Amino acid sequence: MKYKKISVAILFATILIGCNKDNEVVETIDPLINVPILITTNAEYNDPLREFGITLTNENNSEYTYLNNKITLDSSGVAWKPETQMQWESSNANVDIVAYYPYQYNLDTTTNIIIDQSVRFDQSTLEGIKASDFLYYSKKNVVPNKSGIALPFTHALSKVNIKINLDSELNNDIEIDQNPISNVNFFCAKALFNWNLNTNTIIPQGIITPVTPFEAPYFAGNGTTDAVASYKAILVSQLIPASSFIVEFNINGTQYSWASTKDISLLQNRAYILNLIITADKKVTATEDISEVNWSMN
Repeated sequence: MKYKKISVAILFATILIGCNKDNEVVETIDPLINVPILITTNAEYNDPLREFGITLTNENNSEYTYLNNKITLDSSGVAWKPETQMQWESSNANVDIVAYYPYQYNLDTTTNIIIDQSVRFDQSTLEGIKASDFLYYSKKNVVPNKSGIALPFTHALSKVNIKINLDSELNNDIEIDQNPISNVNFFCAKALFNWNLNTNTIIPQGIITPVTPFEAPYFAGNGTTDAVASYKAILVSQLIPASSFIVEFNINGTQYSWASTKDISLLQNRAYILNLIITADKKVTATEDISEVNWSMN
C-alpha cells in the first residue's frame, strides 16, 4: 500500500506540472521593433530620379520621426539610401508620410512650405524639362510592414503639349521637309511658385514668363498630309486668363503667334494638348480647345 500511495502522489504531481505547462504564457517578440524601413518608388516618373526628400512622422514617439530626410539612389541604381536611417518603432506604431522632389536642404520643417520655386525658363533639353517636373506623394496612418514603404509619386505641376500643323500647301512658300520653326516660346503661365507640402498646394507667384519648350521629333508629312512640329513644357498649375495663354514662334524671319480667347485651367498632375495649324494664308488657328491627355503618352 505504501508503494501505491507514492505512485499516486508522483502521478498527481506530474499532472499538475503538465497543467502548468499547458497554461504557460509564451512571450512573443515584435518582429518590426527597430527594423530599417525600406523605400521603393516609381522612379520612371522622372528617370533618372536620383534623390528626393521624405518626412516620416510618428505622432506618439519623436524618436521615430524623421524630418526632411534626404533619400539617394545608391551606386547600384536599385536601392534607396536614406541620409538618416529610418526605423519602425513597432508593428503597431503607424506613421504619416510626405515625400517630394526635388530635395530642398533648407526646407522649413515647421511650416513645410517651400518658397520661391520655379520651373526652368529653358526646357529645350531633357535635363531642363526633367528639372521642372516636381513630384509629390503623401499618405497618413501607414501601417508598419516588412516590405517597407512604396512611394507612387504624382506630378505636382502640369504639362502642356503643343502641336503646330503646317498646311501642306505651305510647301509652295516654305520648305517643310525639315522643321522650319524656330524660337518657340510659351507665354502661358507664371513660372514662380510656393509649394505647401502639407497639402500639395501650388501658389503661383510673380508674372507670366516665357518658357522655351522641348522639341519632340518632327513629322514632315507626305505631300497630302500636314507636317507637324511638336513641343512640350512643364508649367506651374494655375488659372490662365483669356488672351494670356500665348504661343509665339518664327518661320524664315516671320513672327507668328496665337492667343487663347478662353480662360485655361492647368491642374496638378494633368497633361494637356493644343493643336494649332498654320494655314496657306499664314494664319495661326487652333483646331479645337486645349484638352487633357495621358501624361506618359505626350
